[in-house]
Formats: sequence, structure tokens, C-alpha cells
Amino acid sequence: MVFIRYQHVERIDAEEAEGLLDGVCHIFPKMDGSNMCAYSEDGEVLTMSRNKEIHPPEPFAEFIKGNEGVRRFLADFPGLRLYGEWMVPHTVRSYVPETWNRWFVFDVTAEDPQAAHTSPMRSTPRSWTPTASSTSLPSR
Repeated sequence: MVFIRYQHVERIDAEEAEGLLDGVCHIFPKMDGSNMCAYSEDGEVLTMSRNKEIHPPEPFAEFIKGNEGVRRFLADFPGLRLYGEWMVPHTVRSYVPETWNRWFVFDVTAEDPQAAHTSPMRSTPRSWTPTASSTSLPSR
């Protein structure tokens, strides 16, 4: 499989971002962690950072390996990639302790645009809802 790097995100005042706020726009706070991805290839769940594949014993790879919810999602929706912020200390170190070593998914992409119809957001937009229990995140 070809390594797919996550897209570069421009600042809102950049020329490339012109028109981005036209229409409905949802803005979320930026989390300060590491950009990580989980995906499957030939039935095996794999992980990568923004720049390279990672494998156990890397903490994120171990986290995904032990996360039944993520593994089940990737088995049910092959060809999709989950991108999220793996919370490890960077610049911001004031998060509550329960935040560390957790993964907050912020994007789901299709490896093949033709396969996008299999996305749970497109095929069952109201029936698939990510939950804290499905990603082993603390619920509050």
C-alpha cells in the first residue's frame, strides 16, 4: 500500500484557505498532541504518524492493537482511515491526567474516493455514532 500522508492544514488567513468559511462551518479547538492514523490492509490493522508507519512497541501502535472498537470499525469499513490526535505532552501540558495516552479521532477518509460510499457517515449518517466506549476514551 502507498503511504498516504495527512494533508497539510493552512492557517485561516492563508490565500489557500480563501472561501473555507463560506456556508456552514464547524470550528473545534485544536488539541496539542501527535497526529496519528489507524487503517487496515489485508485484514491487518496498521498505524502511522504524520510521516511514517509505526509499529509496536510504540505506545500508539500498542493502544490501537488493544482497542477492540477501532479494530472492529476498520474491519467493518475497509478502505477507511481514521486520523486523530494522540494525546502526549507537547507544548500544552495542562490537560487533565485522564487526557494523556488517549486518541481523539477528528477525520475519517477513504483511501479510494470511489469507495467513499462505504463510509458509515454517508451510508448511515444517523445510525453510526462514535462513542467514548468504542474508542476507550473516558466518558463524561
